[in-house]
Amino acid sequence: MQAVKGISIEKWLCWTSVGVAGFLLLLFLLELIARQNVRNSEMKVRAAEADWQAARKITAEAKLRWDRVQPLCCRRCVGREELEGLRLTWERYVEEEACSLASLEMARHELALSRMILDLYEIRSPVSGVVHSVLKHEGEVVKE
Repeated sequence: MQAVKGISIEKWLCWTSVGVAGFLLLLFLLELIARQNVRNSEMKVRAAEADWQAARKITAEAKLRWDRVQPLCCRRCVGREELEGLRLTWERYVEEEACSLASLEMARHELALSRMILDLYEIRSPVSGVVHSVLKHEGEVVKE
């Protein structure tokens, strides 16, 4: 058999003849992948929320330490270098909190995108209800 772009004709015929059952299986597998992506995105959101909460607490602690040492520096009990070091530490944690908040927003957007992709695999009927009987089958003649 002749090969077309690295795929033999037998394989090509096999893929084109999978029919409805093969197509439904493919859709089922794609839906499973989409559901797993949603689960992964939900876990990323939970991890980003925990990271942001930790960053907020660390920032608050660094600010508290800087506020405690400021009056001591005025009384010359603490050196200027130590005060500046505490201020820089606090500012660093403020920026880390902003970074973790941005990561949380990115994770939330990724979750929304994953849910939207999963919704694309949902098949809905335009009419609600239950089919009680099939009046015509494929290939039968119908009056117009």
